Amino acid sequence: MRLSPLDLVMIPIFLALATATPAESSSPSAAETSDNLLAAIKPGMTEAEIAATLGTPKGRAPTPWGDIIVTWDIPSSSGTRQVRYVFGADGKMLRIVPAAKPS
Repeated sequence: MRLSPLDLVMIPIFLALATATPAESSSPSAAETSDNLLAAIKPGMTEAEIAATLGTPKGRAPTPWGDIIVTWDIPSSSGTRQVRYVFGADGKMLRIVPAAKPS
């Protein structure tokens, strides 16, 4: 079988494209984005400061001891990740509510 001049040009181009690795994405994945957002949240921040980073909270619930648990939904690689923070009477975040472990 004899190759045409066009074949001689196209074969190396095809091989280069077929064996090339995908370029690194400059935009972070959803998991990286949610991890970066959550890493910025620190105890002592107000609900408004956290809302400026995470957006509008999904819900708020009072606790029997007078604190408030505020919930946010954060996009992640597996869909939506829910995070909850406990705020004291002074309006500052005290701690993260641990995520429930799957059974």
